[in-house]
Formats: sequence, structure tokens, C-alpha cells
Amino acid sequence: MAVGMKIAGTKQQVISKLFVIRDDRKLVFSAIPTAISRNVITPEELFHNWQEFYDYLMESTVMYKIRFEDRGDVVEIFTQLDGSPKYQYIKSALKFYIKVSGLSIVE
Repeated sequence: MAVGMKIAGTKQQVISKLFVIRDDRKLVFSAIPTAISRNVITPEELFHNWQEFYDYLMESTVMYKIRFEDRGDVVEIFTQLDGSPKYQYIKSALKFYIKVSGLSIVE
């Protein structure tokens, strides 16, 4: 099951505010460095394929996949969930990362 959420901003605005590349070249959400890409990827790869991230939520590690779609002045982020009880917290964590990065969610 994939869940979508829209972020106000162009592709470049979203990438520059939402992500940081660590010294080991893994991608992390800039607001919370515990949300880390599983593989070495560039932010642009999020627009082409599902990318796996691991995050520390509710006192345990959770794996999930995200993918972005560029819609001009809006970027849609899709999250692939597999039904684990901890996955209910991913959407709220992503909303937090987006807001702390200075971006807005469009409903």
C-alpha cells in the first residue's frame, strides 16, 4: 500500500530543504539525522525509483520506502507501508520532517 502527501515547492526547493548527504554519502532527512537511506543515493533518485530508508521511531528501527513525483510547484511523496504496527507513525514522522525543514504540506 502506498500513501501520498503533497509538499509545496519545486523539486529543487524540496530537495535542498528536506535532505542532507552525510559523509558516507547516504541521504538523510535534514531535520532528523536518524532517518537514513539504506543505500548510497542522490536526492534525484527519489524521483525515479522507490528508495528504502530506515528510521528510529517509537524506540525501534522501522524500514519504509519512499518515492517522489514532481508536479511543478508541488512534489508528492509516496510512502510504501507493509502493515507493521510501527508503520502508523511513519506518516506523522514525515510530516514533522517536512514542517521542520521549512516546507509546507498541501492537503
